[in-house]
Amino acid sequence: MSTGQNPVSIPSLEYEAMVPDWHIVDTLWGGTRAMRAARGEFLPMMPDEPQAAYEMRLRQSVLTNIYRDTVEKLVAKPLKQPVTLKDDVPASIEQYRDDIDGQGTDIDVFTKQVAESAMNHGLTHILIDYPQADTEATLEDEQRLGIRPYAVHYNATQVIGWKSEVVNGRRVLTQVRILEKSYEDVSEFEQKLVERIRVLEPGFYRTYELREVGEKRTDWVLVDSHEVIANGETLDFIPWVTIYSNQTGFMTGRPAMIDVANLNITHWQSDSDQRNILHVARVPILFGSGLGDQEDIVRLSIGATTFIRGQISSDLKYVETSGKGIEAGKEDLQSLVERMSALGLNMLVKGGGQPGNRTATARVLDQSESDSPLSMFARELESGLESVLDWFGIFKGLGEDQGGSVELFKDFSLTQRDVDDIKELGNMRARGDISQVTYWDELKRRGLLADDFDPETEIDLLDLESPGGDRPGITEDELESGNAVGDETGESDGHTHTLQADGLTNTVDGHRHRWEVTATQTSVSDDHAHSLSGGGVPDSEAQPTPAGAQQNDPGEGAE
Repeated sequence: MSTGQNPVSIPSLEYEAMVPDWHIVDTLWGGTRAMRAARGEFLPMMPDEPQAAYEMRLRQSVLTNIYRDTVEKLVAKPLKQPVTLKDDVPASIEQYRDDIDGQGTDIDVFTKQVAESAMNHGLTHILIDYPQADTEATLEDEQRLGIRPYAVHYNATQVIGWKSEVVNGRRVLTQVRILEKSYEDVSEFEQKLVERIRVLEPGFYRTYELREVGEKRTDWVLVDSHEVIANGETLDFIPWVTIYSNQTGFMTGRPAMIDVANLNITHWQSDSDQRNILHVARVPILFGSGLGDQEDIVRLSIGATTFIRGQISSDLKYVETSGKGIEAGKEDLQSLVERMSALGLNMLVKGGGQPGNRTATARVLDQSESDSPLSMFARELESGLESVLDWFGIFKGLGEDQGGSVELFKDFSLTQRDVDDIKELGNMRARGDISQVTYWDELKRRGLLADDFDPETEIDLLDLESPGGDRPGITEDELESGNAVGDETGESDGHTHTLQADGLTNTVDGHRHRWEVTATQTSVSDDHAHSLSGGGVPDSEAQPTPAGAQQNDPGEGAE
């Protein structure tokens, strides 16, 4: 950013203190291209490494972007369901749900953008702006002309400075400086970069633009200033909302997943080393001795049809690495992935504890009424969106705190017991104590797999990734010989049933049965059972249960 002579562009000290962490997460967010562009900052040269070798190593390095994947998955959880505008949201505000920013962005997409920015930088900002009509225009005039409030999202890196003071016991903003960059047309085929700084104060906005003010000199020049009018009166507050994911102070924060980001940098470096050593290990070195005197010129041709003759004491062989370094690098990469996954999981754990490393007392505390960090963040998003709607209400002439309520999905927290259960399920599956289908069912029951997760589809996807069938666990043949949603039972008592996703059949003649993927017969209901496709007894052998026999009730009751 060019500063010129005007101090309006000088960032605040609080802003400067947050920049180093933002640089890390923003570079990771940019993926492999951004990491390669950072060069030695995140991928230092080895001692005595030739420049050409470093350039090759840099070009071959590819980022496994676990940081971005973690942030996106965490943000997706509270947005699993659409943003709910409750009944107390006025109709004059609810109409903006499908266009909250005046650019056609609906509230769900807008909230996702805000949430990702807040999680990535620790905080993010929303300005509620309002096109200025004629100062004599009434609210009715503005409504007739289609003048409406709209939300403008600014990420934390754009807000370069601010001032505040305590008013009636509450700290409020008295000034905000925003850096904006845009491309504007200068001819039919040419564009130029335009940099502006907006200075917001209660009831008054100024805009500065970076322009040429002399030969080879630019400076920030005031190009616009105007009052902010709401309902015929000058606004006495800045219509501003800040949403935090990891607050460190007023208008300051730290990336919520900065620890994951730092580990991802280490993973980038270790993965680069691993790729480099694999490249070296795959090219064995040919070593020869005793093939001739030092003064002799020995010409060798290496190939399947070549014969080499040497002295009795001569030796010629390939020298290869033992592979120990490769294995150690592989284990290091896996360890880093596990550590990053554990840190991401902490956002879901009530109390934010460290999975698998807690005392008994701490586990009890984790299962108390305290919420997970992600649940708290979801509430912060709710509060921020409600503040936006409240500002809409003020500009619409409805008065203060009249925007209504917002609700996000928050039923995703895990207790420490849940985390331990998931870990143990993984161990049981690894030992072969439970089937793959049971393992999936348990993960789905705990909300770690989507509601529409389908084992048959997953088996097909796994086969595409690992053709040839060397994958452990349930096979497609086994699954096809089992039972799946939509299958039809064998006939019994003059009728059949269709298998449903809730583990029950559909209702026929006022009753239904329970079924399992690996079972051969349904439960007994209405004095009979049905054979299932997974190697079940022939239909003719599925005899009605004698009257008075104990039945395996489906648990739902007859309908």
